[in-house]
Amino acid sequence: MNPEKEETEEESETDEVEKKNESENEGEMLRNEEEREDGNESEIHEKDKVREQKKKRMSVSMGVVAREDPAEKKRQERQEYKLREKMIKKKHRNLYRSMMKGRAERGK
Repeated sequence: MNPEKEETEEESETDEVEKKNESENEGEMLRNEEEREDGNESEIHEKDKVREQKKKRMSVSMGVVAREDPAEKKRQERQEYKLREKMIKKKHRNLYRSMMKGRAERGK
């Protein structure tokens, strides 16, 4: 056989293989693009769902009036009062005690 013919036969075979590979690659690319489009659509739907959920959570609902417990309020005031008494300086403490004692006696 002629070496030139062998080369052309090999070239034609490689050309055919390359064409098959190209057509397969094009088919894969088309499938990939379709999958991406489908993926984008599903992402869009997911984003819409998330947006709707956030919107529902942000909605304004009817409020409830908070009731203050009078006993709790009184206890809190008493605690604050005792803390204020503790903050009195030592040199004024005896005067303060005598004033409170006088107030208690007048109250009876």
